[in-house]
Amino acid sequence: MAWLPYDADAYKGEYDKNLFGARFYADYANATKADRPADQGISVMITSDDGKRLFVASQEGFLEMWEVQGFKMLAHIRANKGLVYSISPNSAGDLVATASRDGFVRLYQVRPDPNFNIKPDSLQYQFAEVQNAPIPEVHLVELLDNDTILAGTSDGKIVVVSGPRDVPTPPAVPVVTPQSNDDHDY
Repeated sequence: MAWLPYDADAYKGEYDKNLFGARFYADYANATKADRPADQGISVMITSDDGKRLFVASQEGFLEMWEVQGFKMLAHIRANKGLVYSISPNSAGDLVATASRDGFVRLYQVRPDPNFNIKPDSLQYQFAEVQNAPIPEVHLVELLDNDTILAGTSDGKIVVVSGPRDVPTPPAVPVVTPQSNDDHDY
């Protein structure tokens, strides 16, 4: 909260109106359709922290990265075997974690495609899987930093997935298990 003298307040205390004018609002919607496969239903999507990239996961297990301005597809991969429940990019947008119906948490690195501008059907970037961990009943994933992934399961567990990227990942370790209320005396 900031206190200003009345004469220093540009709005003279009238904060019940749109202070930004019509800059953020429009009388019509501007819709742009992304050129993506019509048979791949979207299960989840999230933008990068800077709002420049859109990460989309499909019901068929595909992971896509789009440039928001102009809706240009930048990367595409069959990331999982089935419905993707959750995706989480890091703040730089160069790592993306996924959780899917196949019971795996996967981590993908976004890398420039060496064939870009050489092959006509190549995209600017490619996803490279750098880690995976089987977690039964996984439904949510959150990429905390470049080394730690949190996964939430449908049976109430939070699982931490971490480890070196160039060797097989050790089994995930549950860190929080909900306690039953049956142990309390009432």
